[in-house]
Amino acid sequence: MSVGAVLGLVSGACFGLAAVLARRAVREAGVVNTMFWNMLINAALYALMTVAAASRGGVTVPPPHATAVFAAGGLASLVLGRSLQYVSVDLIGAPRAAAFRVAAPVPAVVFGVVFLDEVLTPGRALAIATILAGLVLVNRQPPDRRPTSDPPPDRATDETAAARASSPAASAPALGILAGAGSSLFFAVGDAVRKHGMNVHPDPIMASLVGALVGLLLYTIIGAWDRRKNGSGWPGLPRRARMPVIGGAVATCAALLAFNWSLVTVPVTVATPLAATQALFAIAFTRLLEPRAERVTAGLLLGSLVVLAGLVWLLAD
Repeated sequence: MSVGAVLGLVSGACFGLAAVLARRAVREAGVVNTMFWNMLINAALYALMTVAAASRGGVTVPPPHATAVFAAGGLASLVLGRSLQYVSVDLIGAPRAAAFRVAAPVPAVVFGVVFLDEVLTPGRALAIATILAGLVLVNRQPPDRRPTSDPPPDRATDETAAARASSPAASAPALGILAGAGSSLFFAVGDAVRKHGMNVHPDPIMASLVGALVGLLLYTIIGAWDRRKNGSGWPGLPRRARMPVIGGAVATCAALLAFNWSLVTVPVTVATPLAATQALFAIAFTRLLEPRAERVTAGLLLGSLVVLAGLVWLLAD
């Protein structure tokens, strides 16, 4: 197993942990505050890394073209993709929201082949399909079956159920699914754009710093506008949200660094599917941190085995 492949798996684990922590953070602080502090902490960590690398002569200023590409990749992934993922996490939970990251390899592979001249071999394509099938099984929700011995509901119950179905809470899963699908698309665009930037200027820390600064600038503007318009508490953080926000930001920082480093040594058609295992890790961390939130099913166990088989196939191709 190459270093790039290991880093891809590490990024998946860190992204999965960040998704679980994000749900706690968003519930306590809201999406805008969570994103602002996430970007601020990420930018501070990347700046410290840049200073440390510069002291050893390991930092070069990227050319304007690479800087623009890093900024565009940050806008797609860090701002749009992550914001929509946080909305999805809040509405449908971390494991299901992380599963939408699984769809990112499909457009990412297309972008990599069409725009980056990467080669998609038949074996690699089948391995990616196997990983996607396994992760779909992992995140498939079993149907809620009513026992046949239950008496039929009366008219009042029917009316109550209809009222609940038309309520805003009932539309939350649909909105969460739409947000998750949107995050998948923007993550795929960001992955391909960052890969192009790394080809021009292979500096993962600088790429992450530029993207984080773009996100910080945008969420500073959004937070200030929200405070002035709606009287929000931005940039204050409730006490209960501080640890999830800080932990999620550090996990996200580690995930992005690992993913960007993996792009230096392996194609995007390999790095992205490995990072997409965050759906699997999100379930594991949910079981560890919130054991009542996820039930182990036959689909989860079977899907885990299929994912492992796909990963072995992908790495051997």
